[in-house]
Amino acid sequence: MLIEVLGLPNDATAALDAALAEALARLGLEGVAEVDHVTDVGAMIARGERRPPALRVDGTVVCRRSVPSVDEIAGYLRSAQEASRAAGT
Repeated sequence: MLIEVLGLPNDATAALDAALAEALARLGLEGVAEVDHVTDVGAMIARGERRPPALRVDGTVVCRRSVPSVDEIAGYLRSAQEASRAAGT
């Protein structure tokens, strides 16, 4: 699972990163999921994001312009796991 945190170094991105870390811990995915931090504006635009923060899971944007709760992020991650299992990857 590839997770990308897209955002500038500010409080909103830090909050998103902290919520993601807690969700990963709850699901036992720490060290299993690959987490990349995208802070370059050009790289964010190339991914279709102009108004961070945003969270992408396996190439799909699951939230943008907000900081979801830990429970919401855990739901996104569970859905991505289920989709991966269904696809046989």
